Amino acid sequence: MEITEKEQVSPVFERLRTGVVDGWWTVFRMLKFVLPLYIIVDLSKSSGLIDSLGS
Repeated sequence: MEITEKEQVSPVFERLRTGVVDGWWTVFRMLKFVLPLYIIVDLSKSSGLIDSLGS
């Protein structure tokens, strides 16, 4: 990928800031899915539901 004269590379600080912000949004999206799933599985284990389904 070559940079033509018309294209400008954004400053390093701007690219780093964008990368960090995008990373935090990714973490937030993952937590919205994983945390409720973890809570459901943990509650199912403590109630014995998973053990009864496994046998």
